[in-house]
Amino acid sequence: MSGILLRRLLHASTAAILLIIPIASWTVFRSAVIFGTVLVAAVEIARLRVPAIHARLAALVPVFRESETQRLSGAAWLWLAYAITALLP
Repeated sequence: MSGILLRRLLHASTAAILLIIPIASWTVFRSAVIFGTVLVAAVEIARLRVPAIHARLAALVPVFRESETQRLSGAAWLWLAYAITALLP
């Protein structure tokens, strides 16, 4: 699978977290989104600060754009937007 297709699939699949709402509750949904955001933030910080982690992630999941080498990836911004939305009334 190409990196571009995999990147699109990953972005779209994050919306699957919405399936938690009918199964559980709004509180569980909020908790899951906040947990996911914290997890993504931790991975992003590690990726940006530790070159070995960046190289390993880039090899395992080749979805990073060239411009994301030294800054947050699109996935991090997406999860941040999900968290902000989940915290709104």
